Amino acid sequence: MTPPARPQIQTIAHRGKTKHPASTDPRSSHFPENTLESFRAAAAAGCDAIETDLRVSRDGVIVLCHDRSLERVYGDKRFVDECSWEELQSLRSVQAPYVAMPRLVDFLALLCEPGWEGMWVLLDIKIDTDRYSWVISRSGLSRFLRGRLNQSRPLRRGRNGSCWGAGRLRSSRCARAISPVSRPR
Repeated sequence: MTPPARPQIQTIAHRGKTKHPASTDPRSSHFPENTLESFRAAAAAGCDAIETDLRVSRDGVIVLCHDRSLERVYGDKRFVDECSWEELQSLRSVQAPYVAMPRLVDFLALLCEPGWEGMWVLLDIKIDTDRYSWVISRSGLSRFLRGRLNQSRPLRRGRNGSCWGAGRLRSSRCARAISPVSRPR
């Protein structure tokens, strides 16, 4: 009997390749988290996967942002779900190079560019409030992700997701959008 192959250790770029504010390591990236620039830097550094966070704007646009509040990364005291996409796209990160918040479609387009074929992604779907759960379910997130994931070769090869607070949803629409799905315990 052949022993099972040893699992290969892989590197996941959490929110891309970013620099912790207290870091003095010169190899650290200086890119704001969850931006296309941080993802490009992570890929250039040789990561195997990228983790990013999904939130929904007031008008149903799926954006990449970890915190519900915009203050830490974008210097705005409002919440993501209180702003329209038009308002969100005008914001710039408080950290150089002062870049805009990307949408999920922007991230998926990046993953479809040449050179990204081996990359896999972990999509962390953030759900903070009952209203937010409603926005997620009404936004067509699962239908959107199923369509985009099936169109993208890098995403078809390896995809995973986690849906924090999935128990708040009346159905598991967002959880069924990505297969396999990990649910935090």
